[in-house]
Amino acid sequence: MEEITSASNSRVRRLVLLRQKAKERRQSQSFVIEGERLVLDAPAEQLEEVYITRAALDRVGERIKPLEGKLILLSEDAMAKAADTISPQGILAVARQPQYILQDLLGDRTSRENGRAPLLLILASALGCDYGWRGVLLVWLLYAVRDSRPGIAAVMIAFCLYWGSASVTVSRIFGWRIVLPDFLAPLLSPWTRLQAWAILALPLMLARFRRNVRMPAWLGYALYPAHLAVLYLLEVCL
Repeated sequence: MEEITSASNSRVRRLVLLRQKAKERRQSQSFVIEGERLVLDAPAEQLEEVYITRAALDRVGERIKPLEGKLILLSEDAMAKAADTISPQGILAVARQPQYILQDLLGDRTSRENGRAPLLLILASALGCDYGWRGVLLVWLLYAVRDSRPGIAAVMIAFCLYWGSASVTVSRIFGWRIVLPDFLAPLLSPWTRLQAWAILALPLMLARFRRNVRMPAWLGYALYPAHLAVLYLLEVCL
């Protein structure tokens, strides 16, 4: 079994690139999965290489046998460099990206999983959920282009203009009246619609953040009501 002890090894550098760069993942059609459960539960034929430390090898024991021909030993230092977590479990793998045809993405009537997204759109509209089917469609489209910054930008711009056309016009911001010059009104008026202002989130969506920064799940759920509270306070104060 091959063993890598240096954190500067070319294979370790490739793992870091796959983890950090969407372009590298697209070009190689592969990605990194990390953790004992994810690696051991993944289809063996989808895995190209499996990297594991000696401690993790002793821990998983016989369960790693189906992957024996793909195993590469990593030192603890090399694993710390390649891993995406603060406390690595000592096992990660390079997996090939599955290939789908358009019918797979849009929904196959014989597949419950592939038909789930259109069903969610119908349910969101029928049940009168917040933002309705448009909100579900936006999330679905953003997920589809999640590895492409130009794709995210295109979806947000197109969707904000489309969705904004069906929403109310914003005439004031914190009490200040919005006045557009006549010559710019045809160009800017679509962006004065309420839902079109969601475009302000785009810079945060495109910003590059350090991947080792972790946000607790409860904080993610708290951000939405928190930002509503901030907007209410601004309205009261201004």
